[in-house]
Amino acid sequence: MVSSKNNNNNKGPSSKKNNEEQNIRVAFCGNSILYYNDCPRLLEQMLQTKFGTKVQQDSCLRGGVTLTTLWERGNGMRKLFGRHPNSISRDKKGNTTRDKDGNTIRDIGSPTILDLLSTNDDNDTTNYWDYVIMNDHTQHPARSDTLEETTNVLKDHYGPLFLHQNKKSACIPVFLQTTAYRKRGVKESEDLGDVVTFTSKVKEGCESYVQTMLDKGIPNVYLAPVGDAFLWMHDNNKELWYKLFDEDDFHPSPYGTWLQACVLYCTILHKPPPSYQSVWYQKSRFMAKISTLPTETEAEELRLTACLVCNVNSCNKKKRKER
Repeated sequence: MVSSKNNNNNKGPSSKKNNEEQNIRVAFCGNSILYYNDCPRLLEQMLQTKFGTKVQQDSCLRGGVTLTTLWERGNGMRKLFGRHPNSISRDKKGNTTRDKDGNTIRDIGSPTILDLLSTNDDNDTTNYWDYVIMNDHTQHPARSDTLEETTNVLKDHYGPLFLHQNKKSACIPVFLQTTAYRKRGVKESEDLGDVVTFTSKVKEGCESYVQTMLDKGIPNVYLAPVGDAFLWMHDNNKELWYKLFDEDDFHPSPYGTWLQACVLYCTILHKPPPSYQSVWYQKSRFMAKISTLPTETEAEELRLTACLVCNVNSCNKKKRKER
């Protein structure tokens, strides 16, 4: 569910704008947990079912990074996103857009966190965001030393950017609680325990990140319980839970990214996500090695699981029973 000082008032962008002006702007800061199967593009298309063309998303992503090293090194998607045809930027007529030198413009995200979130010109609304979705390296929130490292970079670097964002318009950080790995011990994680214990440790650390930002003076900070949704599937449908992961046992498959996107949708809007459309993955700039897509039945179970974990009761028109 959502963590915030005002979590009962989560009405999304519509609470700030009338229907004629309603739009939504979402930024992403993180690593391969987000760029596998292109979660930013997937969530963007899901939001378009509600907001139409008035959806804007951008990102600063890099494989394997923590929030600290992402701050230090910036975007790393030039090769992974940049070589895919779906990264080519196009105008409203579908024509390739080019820079002043005639080079093809590609959508690979902002170069750095500062480029993505800085708001130096009060008259320029380009970098003002409604929500900024952030994920740390999965193991970092679960260990005291790395938890402290991220806490310090949130206080010293990310926090001031969000404070400046909120001077002009409400900007809500959303911490993505990543899931425990499918197999114990993957990536030297043996000490983090089984799926239940691993999930609990990551969640506790992410809740600490939320509190850090609240203490910094950010009015609203949310926690997206993706790890809890994966754990629910682990406990109630082990076969489908297994399909949530790529072959390396820690990256999400298209199944996992769909569940992740549904949890993010529920968290930021507190509304039921739209029904699954497999064509959404056709715009992805990067796909997992195991790129099998969920069936409509499987996708619906994952969508309902996101609603259940996020307490979006209006999603569950038919009362579901735990297995």
